Order: sequence, then structure tokens, then C-alpha cells
Amino acid sequence: MYALSSSDGSLLWNFKTNDMIVSKPAYSEGKIFIGSWDGKLYVLDSSNGELIWDFMTGGIVDSSPTVVEDVVYVGSYDGSVYALDAFTGTVPIDTFSSEVLWKFRTNDMVMLSSPAVVDGVVYIGSYDYNVYALNSSNGFLIWNFTTDFAVVSSPAVFDGIVYVGSEDNNIYALNATNGKPVWVFETDDQIHLSSPTVVNEAVFVGSSDSNVYALSSSDGSLLWNFKTNDMI
Repeated sequence: MYALSSSDGSLLWNFKTNDMIVSKPAYSEGKIFIGSWDGKLYVLDSSNGELIWDFMTGGIVDSSPTVVEDVVYVGSYDGSVYALDAFTGTVPIDTFSSEVLWKFRTNDMVMLSSPAVVDGVVYIGSYDYNVYALNSSNGFLIWNFTTDFAVVSSPAVFDGIVYVGSEDNNIYALNATNGKPVWVFETDDQIHLSSPTVVNEAVFVGSSDSNVYALSSSDGSLLWNFKTNDMI
């Protein structure tokens, strides 16, 4: 991982993990959080890149961590969603020993999908075809919604709606309280690497059908689409 000067691009520091990094870094209170294909979540001092702590999961970590109120949330190819103490990296492995730190097991790997944490709920997708809503304080399941294929896209939450793509070609708008579908928009190929963004009552997302879509956030109707030269 590299830290570059924003003014001139010069190298400030770099930190080497034991495999490639696909996860995006998160910043909180002078610390950088990032996952690696070596199975670890790393926490670095943002001023010099020195390791503060690391946590070994049971699989690749290309989910990007989210830090809220001194807790870091992240998914792993071991099928788990972790809530770790942002200061120590501790987590109970098999049992709940704290109201704050927990691990929730899905039925397949959590690949790329990164947690959205809103109003005490963690929203995340899994390769087991599900979108999960978990209580952020204890990891208990609030609801899950099953699509027709893997959910690699990261959820976006806005105004009580969870927007997320699936490799079943669909973009879903789900009620954040109960997971019920509000609307579904079908593209011509899977939603894989792209994750939705919501701005000014429009949902923007890319598809492997090579299109960028702008959809109405309220009903999923197509506002416009732009054709690129390759899949997104």
C-alpha cells in the first residue's frame, strides 16, 4: 500500500503485505484499515505506515473495511462478516463475548462486497446469493434477501432503501427495515464489480453489459444509460 503526497504525488511511505491488495483503504482517527489477499486486515499509522495491528481471517480479504464508532466491519472469503475493535483488533471467534465485537457466518465467501453501516445496521452481500442486514452491536440477523446469483456488489443505503446489484443481472432496491423489494431493474448482464451510488434521487451503477445506468431511486425507471466500449 502506498501513501502519496496529495500536492505533488511524492511517496510518503509504503507498506508491503504478503499478497496483492484489492480492498480499498478506510481512514479513522489517524489509522488506515485495509484488507489483503493474504487473509489479513491491516491497521496502519497514517503518518508513517507503521503496523499497529493485523487480524488473520480464514480467507482472502478484498472486501473494503468500514469504520463506525471505533468498530471496523469487513467481510472475508471464509464466509464471515467481522466486527473488530478498531484499537485492538480483537473479536470472539466462536461465541459472543461482547455486545460490540462479533462474527457472523454466511453460507459462502464474502467477495468484494463491502459493508454499509447505517443507523445501527450492517448491510453486506455474499456469494451465497444473499444480501444481509445485521445488528451492528451484536451481529444478529435482522433480515436477508435472496437473489438468483452471487452478490459481489456493495450496498448503498439512502433514505430507508438499500440499493445493491447482483450477478443475476439485477439491481435491487430493498426496504432497509425488512428487506422487501421496492423495485427491481434488470440489465443485460451481471452486476459484478460495480456498486451503486445514489445522488439527487438517482441511482448510478455499471453493468457487465457495458452500460452505465441512471435509474430513478423511487421506482427504478430508466433515466438514461451510456454505452461504454467494454464491460464494467
